[in-house]
Amino acid sequence: MNKGFYPYLIVLLLLMPVACDTNDPEPLTGDILGHVTLYDQDRYVLEDQSDVRVILQSEDILTETLTLPSGEFAFLDMDYGNYSISLEKEGYVQGYGQNDPVHHLGGYNPTRVDYRLYEIPHFGLEIDSAEIEMGSIALWLTMEDYNRESDSWYFFRCFFNGSPEVSKEAYFTQSQGWTLGFWIENDKFLTFIENYALQDIGTDSIYICVYPEASGQHLYVFDPESLGKASNVLAVKNPFPEPTMR
Repeated sequence: MNKGFYPYLIVLLLLMPVACDTNDPEPLTGDILGHVTLYDQDRYVLEDQSDVRVILQSEDILTETLTLPSGEFAFLDMDYGNYSISLEKEGYVQGYGQNDPVHHLGGYNPTRVDYRLYEIPHFGLEIDSAEIEMGSIALWLTMEDYNRESDSWYFFRCFFNGSPEVSKEAYFTQSQGWTLGFWIENDKFLTFIENYALQDIGTDSIYICVYPEASGQHLYVFDPESLGKASNVLAVKNPFPEPTMR
């Protein structure tokens, strides 16, 4: 056998542990990095995205942090697993559909998440008049404390009941409406919404109440915390000659 083979074999054996180290599995812990975007009531992004309380939770862990002015936050060296993340900032609510679990795999590549918070409107709405037809409602609304320089979308939630005690807590049916800021003239705008369940209100009058609503909310499922202050209650003659529920 070639005598030069033995030194080569020794060197090869010494290198084998080093080669094995490069195939070690990724760690079971890793970073969760996130970003929060804050929108004001006019749907503009705020310059300061700080001090949003971010709560991270699993079956075994409950921890929290605050966002930086850039909106960034981090949970470092977290075990792999499923987590829930919730956001809190006074006067703001999350957009719909942002509560899905976070599947964190750990490892060298961080898990990245993004969230949005919308300001609860602080302008007021008053119902000037309304017309109800088959499934269609025309509303003339007046806005108070409105920024007339904005051309943003504005959303509201309209509640209907067969009694004057109509609100976000007491209603028969509800609908989401919207308008554009530049459609508003003389502090009043016209908007149309639909709700065919109005035919089932079995009273002589239909009572209406409106709340301004934070952006990013679902059309059919509403979050009461996303609503601003209530408008006046307006009574409209029930246009349906024979309501189906008496």
